Amino acid sequence: MNFIALGLSHTTAPLAVRERLVFSSDKIRSALRSLPHGIEQAVIVSTCNRTEIYAATADAAAAEKSLEDFLCFQNGLAPEHFAPYCYCKHQADAMHHLFRVVCGIDSMVLGEDQIKSQVRRALAQSLAAGAARRPLSVLFRQALEVGRRVKRETLLSRHSVSVSHVAVLLARKLLGDLDRKGFLIISAGETGKLTGKIVRESGAGDIVVVNRTRGRAQRLANRIGGRALPFGRLPQALADTDVVISATGAPSLVLESHTVAEAVAARRGRPLLLIDLAVPRDIDLGVGEMPGVHLYNIDDLQAVSQKGLEARRKEVALAEAILEDEVRRAEDWWHGQRGVMTITSLRRRAEQVRRQEIEEALRKLPSLTQQQREGVEALSRAIVNKLLHFPTVRLKANDGEYISAVEELFKLKEEG
Repeated sequence: MNFIALGLSHTTAPLAVRERLVFSSDKIRSALRSLPHGIEQAVIVSTCNRTEIYAATADAAAAEKSLEDFLCFQNGLAPEHFAPYCYCKHQADAMHHLFRVVCGIDSMVLGEDQIKSQVRRALAQSLAAGAARRPLSVLFRQALEVGRRVKRETLLSRHSVSVSHVAVLLARKLLGDLDRKGFLIISAGETGKLTGKIVRESGAGDIVVVNRTRGRAQRLANRIGGRALPFGRLPQALADTDVVISATGAPSLVLESHTVAEAVAARRGRPLLLIDLAVPRDIDLGVGEMPGVHLYNIDDLQAVSQKGLEARRKEVALAEAILEDEVRRAEDWWHGQRGVMTITSLRRRAEQVRRQEIEEALRKLPSLTQQQREGVEALSRAIVNKLLHFPTVRLKANDGEYISAVEELFKLKEEG
């Protein structure tokens, strides 16, 4: 069994490409039910900064090509537009990458903590769809435990900030003191909740929450001491606020040019700061060309996130040392699973043959008493167990040569 990680992230692909490969929750569920042939297990991680599929497969080379095609097909993207930005990692490299992702070392904002819950949710979706089991599910749980260990044993997360933090830092950098500034949050999801909390802590003068579902907007507004408005009043909210932070999961634009133009006309020259944290983007790119409107997307925030970066970088070396130890353990365990699976398949095959032969023999011996029948059953089991004892010991020793030989001799791969 091979482990591979394939996808793209903010380190390899611009926002214009990443937003074309985003998986909604519904799309993930559908995709996990239609995995390509040869992909035995998979977990799909899709966030604003990455779309990756982690998979267990017997044939890693064939899986790499089929997963590329699969991701492109699921999102209607031509392979030639995906390939230049794609990476694929195998075995220890793939494990190391997964652990780095969970720890926030591979995040746009170094050390951010939100990725742990995103990976945990991705695993839960895969388990619910029946697309993850041992050994993949165990490996992901180990990755989450590694994330907790890095958080305990380093200061990486203590110096961390989220994309929402960076958005508010940008607002303060451009507008100065925020205590008299109005904020409009278009979202009530996880990012919206985090953004609302940070905006409240920043001392913003007025916080308005807008969401297509009024009840969700009201709950978030109550939590952060703001007020909720129905989605239909978005143009009025734009006219009255100073900063807009949008982070919905909508598949299409939430703020189109004509909506912003209407608000700009009512603002009488007052500047408007728009920060788009969504992938795919919520705000029409042309809005940034309007006079008095300043538009920033998630990739624009990378320069702002440099604040405090040095303190976090000092912790990366310590975190990487932890990862090196954990990857070694994970790889040893993963290789051991091949022996366990081979033993299971071998015993299943032996039990299948034993049962068939015993049933045939007992049909030819109808005069046997129940006690005698049980004795024959026990004898056949004892013979099988004794014959398989030494092969089992060898396979448990994780000897790749023996594993391959047993799989070939007993046609265990054909058994599936």
